[in-house]
Amino acid sequence: MNPYAEELFYEDDRLQARRDQPKFLNLCKAVAFLNQMKKPLKNYNGIEYIEVSREDIQQATELASELLGISLDDLSLPARNLLQLLLEMDRKTFTRKEVMDHTGWTKTRLHIHLTELIGMELVLPESSKRGQLQTYKLLYNGEGQDGRRFLIGFRP
Repeated sequence: MNPYAEELFYEDDRLQARRDQPKFLNLCKAVAFLNQMKKPLKNYNGIEYIEVSREDIQQATELASELLGISLDDLSLPARNLLQLLLEMDRKTFTRKEVMDHTGWTKTRLHIHLTELIGMELVLPESSKRGQLQTYKLLYNGEGQDGRRFLIGFRP
């Protein structure tokens, strides 16, 4: 049983995050099962069970980062550079025009590499109405610059 399940969540604006949530919860259960000999048995209506601990969640988070996470190495070098430039803009939402003004990139170059970041769900297009500027939301917060895999939008 996981008494912390309600506290563990991914941001729900990412499709992959919604798909990974049940996987992560199962990973927590598996880690608790592996650590079962260190845990006290609890009893509810004659049914014995063990509980997931904070340590189990920490171990599951480390495993999930490696198994379910992404790496900046999965990006092309120009897309990685664009991601860094977006971080430097220090804005959570932006338009293509704002990025072009900040970076000096052409429309085509920006389109190619922004599409790659959208595909990895590091940037999400926000809905726009006809005739209005398309805005984008930066989900990346600087994780993984050391080469490690990381989870986007997960809060243990």
